[in-house]
Amino acid sequence: LKRCSRTEVREERLLRRPSLVCAMDGDGDAVEFGLLNSEGCAANDAAEFDDDGLTEAQPEHSRRRRSFCRLATLRAAGALVGSAAFAAVAAAAMTGRLRPGGTVTSPSMADLVVEEAVSSCHTARAGEGCFDKVKWASTEGISKDAKLYPGLTLESTFEDFQAYFHKAQYGGCQQPCAPGAPTPAPPAAAEGDCLCLFDVDRTLTTKQGNAGQCQGSQAHGGIFDPAFGGGDLVLSPLGLGLTSATFCGQCHLGIVSQGGAGGPEMKQALEQHLPGAGTDWSGPNPVTSPLIIGCADAMKAQCAKGIVDWYRTSKGINIPSGEVYFFDDHDGNTNGFGAMGFNARQISCGSRDGPYGFCGGQPGEVVRAKGVQNCR
Repeated sequence: LKRCSRTEVREERLLRRPSLVCAMDGDGDAVEFGLLNSEGCAANDAAEFDDDGLTEAQPEHSRRRRSFCRLATLRAAGALVGSAAFAAVAAAAMTGRLRPGGTVTSPSMADLVVEEAVSSCHTARAGEGCFDKVKWASTEGISKDAKLYPGLTLESTFEDFQAYFHKAQYGGCQQPCAPGAPTPAPPAAAEGDCLCLFDVDRTLTTKQGNAGQCQGSQAHGGIFDPAFGGGDLVLSPLGLGLTSATFCGQCHLGIVSQGGAGGPEMKQALEQHLPGAGTDWSGPNPVTSPLIIGCADAMKAQCAKGIVDWYRTSKGINIPSGEVYFFDDHDGNTNGFGAMGFNARQISCGSRDGPYGFCGGQPGEVVRAKGVQNCR
């Protein structure tokens, strides 16, 4: 298998083509490969980048250092995984067995390339929220109203439907693997591979000035809570005991609040009862911590997804969609969570102030139940 000729590869090809993969040749230069044709030669020519990230022939805006080159740019992994020729070429480049004009002498690293490609996909399994949605759509939904699934037919595969849902960001579906390609086994669940998310106002707090009427609440004189007209902060029974009195003490924690959670003193009071969540607060876009403020009620499910993504990309923690639990007092704020495959529950059901909670959440309301549950 000979390495194909090199040519200028513009920035847009490198960054936007889903079928590209990078490797290193024996000189430590980055090599970009496209899909292989039947002759074992890349259908799209390869290009090299020297240590400074730029070949003489390339325009200045294409400058990329070697660190750009990663085996994680595969979305169309199925087409590549099926090609032993591709795996051999990339493996040889990684191990220095590929030289300009040379041939592949050993494909012993091919499995690593295949493994990396496969790991960028996941075909839903029974028991996952995405599986149920895809199964229903591919067996019943398409027959009842085909217009809801443009581009799909009764002959479309399970993977076709999952890919459609993934693109639509529906059901928590990931990019599926190609039919016949192995889906990597999920990592063993570890303690803490669950996520509890909470609203703040009237969920972790009680209506200001009403600690005496709400058993188990605790007033914090001198700490201002600006919500709903303002007053001294009163933490609800849930705000005081969310880790000691609920299953959430075994999970990762986060906040999704439309309000601003007050000033530094109120935030500090909340942080003391959110171990492991840190002290950095984030807006909804981009999400830079699990403590989100300023997230509109209608966007709370999206903000929750942002926290799940943050834990994965920033901490390397993969939290299954079915192990995300959201708790909020406000009518309507559980909307959208089911479509993500998340769980959501309205709380402060025993004490109401119109559409809001009054005494705030109670530890007994925080249960590890699946699905979406409202007060009424």
